[in-house]
Amino acid sequence: KKYGLSEEDLTNFFTGPVYNAFGRMGCSDGYGGPLPQSWIDNECNLQKKILERERALGMTPVLQGFTGHVPPAFIDKNPGLKSMKLTWMKFSDTYMLDWEEPVFTDIGKEFIHELTKEYGTDHLYAIDQFIEMRPYGKDTSYLKNMSRAIYEGMEAADPEGIWVLQTWPFAIGLEFWDSVLTKAYFEGVPDDRLIALELHGEQWKFTGWNRFDGWYGKPWIWCILSNFGDRVNMFGDLPQMASNLQKARTGPGNGNLSGLGLINEGLDYNPVMYEYVTDMIWEEELPDLDAWKERFLRSRYGRINENITIAWKNIFEYYYTKARIFEKNPINNRPQTVESDIWPSEASVRGIQYLMNASEELQDIDAYRFDVVNLLRQVMGQYGGHLLYEITTSYKDKDLQRFDALVDSFRCLSDEIEGLLATREEFLLGKWISDSRERATTAAEEQLYEWGAKEIITCAWHLPKVYGYALKDWAGMYSSYYLPRWIKLFEAMRSDMSGETKFDQDDFTEKILIWEDQWVDLREENVISVPQGNPVVLAGAMWKKYGPALLHVQ
Repeated sequence: KKYGLSEEDLTNFFTGPVYNAFGRMGCSDGYGGPLPQSWIDNECNLQKKILERERALGMTPVLQGFTGHVPPAFIDKNPGLKSMKLTWMKFSDTYMLDWEEPVFTDIGKEFIHELTKEYGTDHLYAIDQFIEMRPYGKDTSYLKNMSRAIYEGMEAADPEGIWVLQTWPFAIGLEFWDSVLTKAYFEGVPDDRLIALELHGEQWKFTGWNRFDGWYGKPWIWCILSNFGDRVNMFGDLPQMASNLQKARTGPGNGNLSGLGLINEGLDYNPVMYEYVTDMIWEEELPDLDAWKERFLRSRYGRINENITIAWKNIFEYYYTKARIFEKNPINNRPQTVESDIWPSEASVRGIQYLMNASEELQDIDAYRFDVVNLLRQVMGQYGGHLLYEITTSYKDKDLQRFDALVDSFRCLSDEIEGLLATREEFLLGKWISDSRERATTAAEEQLYEWGAKEIITCAWHLPKVYGYALKDWAGMYSSYYLPRWIKLFEAMRSDMSGETKFDQDDFTEKILIWEDQWVDLREENVISVPQGNPVVLAGAMWKKYGPALLHVQ
């Protein structure tokens, strides 16, 4: 407003709540909005409470800095200003002020002045200009002066200010950031005034310090990203992670390594990975991985026995020796005929078998109850993939009787998985929805918040490339979203088998896309936000029913 913008000018600038981070990084303007003033006021109050608590605990908060990203109205009202257009995915262009404009540094200074008035400061500012977007041109002096202008705006407002920068753009390259251009960008800031966050330390091919001269003298933090979208999945390459961390700590050219961290998009479903990294923060030397695993299990359950040891030997060897998500739940996929048979791995089946064998001794331990649900969820999702393959096979064979029986089995399995997930708060769509409504002050706000909560975990920006970015394997999703879509497919396949209407996959998918949009817009009724049932009892019943067949195939 100091620079002549009205509230109306800002209406289409701020993204909706669930996409706030993408707005701050300049990826999009206005998507999922408009942002209610009541939400802004509430976030301001919440931020102050968070900061007070962090500082009381001796933590050093990082606040947002100015990247150069401005509202389109700012450019429209100042037609002589130089700016660059940035494009992320298929969104409309966003605008970044050119560093050569004096107002660039002025706004950066004012930004931190206002921030400090409201929240105080601990002198750390997150500034990420080009997360997945390219700057204009490959002029090294231009890039160096750009980063210098950001630094100077920060320093003018806070002489102790330190820029905190994610290295994601440089590590993934985008066919732009080679070592020459990256070095130029880093050299615009004094070494002691920038901290680089190495984002993807658990995967060597995304590691940057070894390619960029230890981040050119800047202090840097080795982080794991691990989970995009807080996806509900067990995975992670512990041996590679340990090896990469060891290289970062002792390898030549590692520069000024100054810490370890987590920068993932969720902490909810994969405790092994996050426990390992947070343990390593306190270690002088990396421990033997097998010794760490035993220590992890003892701390997780308070004690271990033979069943737990065998169960987790299988779990570690199968789920924690592969990088990235390698096993998705086919039931969560957008429905289509299934051409490849899927079956739970022997190691995962043995894992749940021996985990269930420990139920009498460990059934009252919360971590055990969570692990039983999490692992059985993953195993039975794979079995669901097998049933979907068999349904497609019977459809091709025009075996109507077998088709109907398999569809009934699939319905039953989906209901049982949902019942199991409903025993844990972590796996409840209802809690996600009720939490989204909590801060609404009007019916319109409640509708906006619920829409965003449902959109981000399904259609996600309505971009085909990132469909399922944050899909959730949750109770409530099966009954209201996953299963109804599959039933529509089965009905279309059955109609074809009966000689009524020829099945067309492309036409079906178009209709499902419309149905998905309608589901996002629909208010969820009968929201169950509190866990129901005993996870160990329900898991035991499922294992008794399905376990013999799963073990027999192995």
